[in-house]
Amino acid sequence: MILIDIIKDHITYWQQILKLAKADLIKTYRGAALGWSWAIIKPAVTIFVYWFTFEIGLRAGRDVNRLSILFVANCGCNTLVLYERYAHKWYRYN
Repeated sequence: MILIDIIKDHITYWQQILKLAKADLIKTYRGAALGWSWAIIKPAVTIFVYWFTFEIGLRAGRDVNRLSILFVANCGCNTLVLYERYAHKWYRYN
């Protein structure tokens, strides 16, 4: 099965995957004021802004099927941001 092959490849090449991830972090955040710390700070600030906007600013603290509206909005926004980031890289190289 394809999924099992993918998992086996990840287990086999985990060191190479970590090296590639580290190289990508270094390349992405080179020249930034706080360096690779932006990988943690930027999503944390984004989640705080969403929380403040929906819970405090709009006073929309209502739940959506017992899930916080912040959680639902964050899932949608993160999906969109990740798609845009990686689709942009893919189109740039192809």
